[in-house]
Amino acid sequence: MKTASPDKSLIYQDVFSSGQAAEPAWQRYGALREQALAHLAAHGLETRGDEAWVHGSAGGLAGGEALPVSGLRQTTATGPAALARSHRLVFLNGVFAPERSNVGELPAGAVVQPLSTGGETAQLGGLPVTEATGLVALNALFWRDGLRLELDDNTVLDLPVELHFINDLAGKPGLVPTRNLVQVGAGCQVTVIERHEPGASKLIEQPLTEVICGVGSRVDHIKLVGGAAAGEHFGRTQVVQQQDSRYRSWEIVTGGHLARREIHLELAGPGAACDLNALYMGRGRQRFDLRTRVAHNAPGCTTRELYKGVLDGEARGVFDGLIRVARDSQQTSAHQTNRNLLLSDDAVVNSIPRLEIYADDVKCSHGSTTGQLADEQLFYLRTRGFSPAEARTYLAWAFASEVI
Repeated sequence: MKTASPDKSLIYQDVFSSGQAAEPAWQRYGALREQALAHLAAHGLETRGDEAWVHGSAGGLAGGEALPVSGLRQTTATGPAALARSHRLVFLNGVFAPERSNVGELPAGAVVQPLSTGGETAQLGGLPVTEATGLVALNALFWRDGLRLELDDNTVLDLPVELHFINDLAGKPGLVPTRNLVQVGAGCQVTVIERHEPGASKLIEQPLTEVICGVGSRVDHIKLVGGAAAGEHFGRTQVVQQQDSRYRSWEIVTGGHLARREIHLELAGPGAACDLNALYMGRGRQRFDLRTRVAHNAPGCTTRELYKGVLDGEARGVFDGLIRVARDSQQTSAHQTNRNLLLSDDAVVNSIPRLEIYADDVKCSHGSTTGQLADEQLFYLRTRGFSPAEARTYLAWAFASEVI
């Protein structure tokens, strides 16, 4: 067992204890926070020697120096442009900003509000966590706000729920953890969009989203990590699907100096299906790390994974995917694909697709390809009047368009 240094454990405890008076949100969900604090005291944020971090980087979190920011600070940052029509919630430095939000009218049976309002819910933190880490515990200890979305059976939201996370610490280092809970009943339909911009350097954002898909529900989940090549992003999504539900995920990662996205998904009911899609595009010295863990724990379920990367300059990419089919999960169909396009000789990607199959009536496959633009394709476009830069752009777009 790895043990955190006593002084680091005391720092987390002191920050949490002293912040409770000024941060009422830290007083809520006390039992979960105490468990998280105990985990950090026992294990810390140590990642060295952990298989999940062999090809990844913990960046500014490696030594546990990053501490959560306190209080809502004013900023002139506007964040990305909003959709014309949506149920929009804006969070500034991890706290709901009502003056920038527009939830709008909701149908009967729908709750869309910040977690900082309303009573506590037993569903938050209730999903089984695979590969529990100090980063998950850090989020559980220090989050202050986020989305609470609950839909009664057969409720349909025609407009998407749009989340903007704007972080601006005026150049100071800090950690901004947020928590989102999406709980939809049987037969529901909803689209959730998360927009993140890691912001300036030394700022670390750490969102964690829990999604519970009821019987026969449909959930589309879009996560966008954009902005400048600065700051760090450590995001995680945990999903449980019931019978005949469908969860579709798109992750587009282009911003941040370092970005790590994880998705842990359990197909818990017969006939559940998930589609996981991602596109990561980096240049310069950006580093992107995308990881998927899908557990087939019921028969007749389906998984489709397509992750693509486009890397230029000295960018680094990691794809680490695992699909596990339990012994009684017969008639499973699971297919995992990772493809990478390297636009320079210095770009590097590590691709680790994996299957663990304990059932015998399955259709499963996995594969990975990494390569560069073909000289013949570039030459063909050059003969049609395109400049070298235009030719590279159009070929890269054609490669990426399958995802978006």
